[in-house]
Amino acid sequence: MEASRKSLQVTIESSEFAKEFNYFLTVQLGGDGEKRRTDVSAAVTNPIFSANTFYLPITAEEMIDDPRLHFACFTVTDRKENAADYEQKGQARLLGDCVLELGPLIPYLTDIH
Repeated sequence: MEASRKSLQVTIESSEFAKEFNYFLTVQLGGDGEKRRTDVSAAVTNPIFSANTFYLPITAEEMIDDPRLHFACFTVTDRKENAADYEQKGQARLLGDCVLELGPLIPYLTDIH
């Protein structure tokens, strides 16, 4: 029997960092789902990402199995603004990551369609 698939909407509304760097964030449902990522920000402490809303496929069974959202933040070093050449776009370095347990939040989630 095919599982009923829905999508969990994740929106990154704001972020704040100690130093002005180029940043991007990733989000992944579970440890093996497809990673989604924001665009690379300008070198600021409070980046606003234009690509900040993601729809992550999730089944009813996955919602029961204590799903987790994995977030990671990267800085981009040696970035040249408006670079067309891949080597001028800089190097991504993992700044940190975290896991959000969705199990206790499932009854309160409103963005599952």
